[in-house]
Amino acid sequence: MPPTIEAMATSGTLRHAASVVFAVTTVVPLLIFVWTLYSLDTLGRSEAHVGLGLALAIALLGYYIFRGLVAQMSNLIAGLGKALEATPVAPATAVPIAAAASAPPAPLPTAPADTSHAVPGLGAIQEVQDLNRAMAALWQSEAAAFKGQRVVISVVNSPRPITGTLVMLSHDGLLVQTDRQEHVAVGYNRISAIDAEK
Repeated sequence: MPPTIEAMATSGTLRHAASVVFAVTTVVPLLIFVWTLYSLDTLGRSEAHVGLGLALAIALLGYYIFRGLVAQMSNLIAGLGKALEATPVAPATAVPIAAAASAPPAPLPTAPADTSHAVPGLGAIQEVQDLNRAMAALWQSEAAAFKGQRVVISVVNSPRPITGTLVMLSHDGLLVQTDRQEHVAVGYNRISAIDAEK
């Protein structure tokens, strides 16, 4: 689902976030250095001028390189998102399983898109949301091949994978019926691998 106008208005871009991070990590320490030189009454010396000039030139060169890398990454993410929007995605459907008839699967929980991937101090970044949607579409298309089959799903930051029958695909994640007849919902942002059980 494409982002709404409201979501795009409240979220920043990766380029803006890179500028803020650069300012905090480079410009602020440079200003502290100038203040230190001023408080030591050495700001008028030619060595201080050369040092400040070199520090500023290196900071600006770093900003130019960093901004270029971020722009390339942002364009790549936007292109990936557009390519995935053009490809059809399998609809979210359930697979009938005899054991699951007694306990219908619960709908997968949905997290608000604007706050689920917010960067502390910067808020939501549009490219992060785009990349999250792109990865969800990729995992959904890969999981569609295993629908109704036994799978092993590796989950980020989990020591053990989830093993069971892939019961349902949705736009938010997968529903797996384990050997204990439990239904486990796994969001696409938590998946690191999906394989057929051997």
